[in-house]
Amino acid sequence: MPMPRSRLVIRASATPAGAQEQGTSKRREVLGALSLASAGSVLSGVAAPLLPSAIAAPDPAAVLLDAYAKFGDFQASGDPAKYKVFETTFTDDISWESNVNGGFKGKGKADVARFFKFVNTYNAISKFEPFKLVAQGNEVVSLVNLAGKGALTGTQYSTTVVHVATISPDGKIAKFREICDSALINAALGAPAF
Repeated sequence: MPMPRSRLVIRASATPAGAQEQGTSKRREVLGALSLASAGSVLSGVAAPLLPSAIAAPDPAAVLLDAYAKFGDFQASGDPAKYKVFETTFTDDISWESNVNGGFKGKGKADVARFFKFVNTYNAISKFEPFKLVAQGNEVVSLVNLAGKGALTGTQYSTTVVHVATISPDGKIAKFREICDSALINAALGAPAF
């Protein structure tokens, strides 16, 4: 769902004589910040969307951290409703890759749901701590300390994984890639391949 555009409407109103000068100054500040095209529409009383160049792009690191927080809520509870909240951080056509358990490549929310069903079934995560994020453009690379144990084997593991995420213009994860020590995690999970 596209993000709604912000609208700014300035309406004329009666002001006390002393406040009129202050209001004029404030109006100049606001209009100075707007482009001439938007200012003309605003002054005519027609709400005008801000120009795309005036709308800040989402911070990729903040988007990924928000997704991590929602993943944590889901992981801690196993509640399908919390998964749906986590899923709102993805584009509909998200591309998801992981080298865990023979590798996973999925496209779309249904495939990603299959990946997380696997995670919840075979991987009892006890620690998920992002500790380094580097963003460039619409991409962010994250290092995450990950620990847990295989639900089938009871074998514990502790490692660092790398996540590379591409963030869409509307602030959702469009592409996600996970790279980990697959030999270590696969041995702990003892799970069938995807």
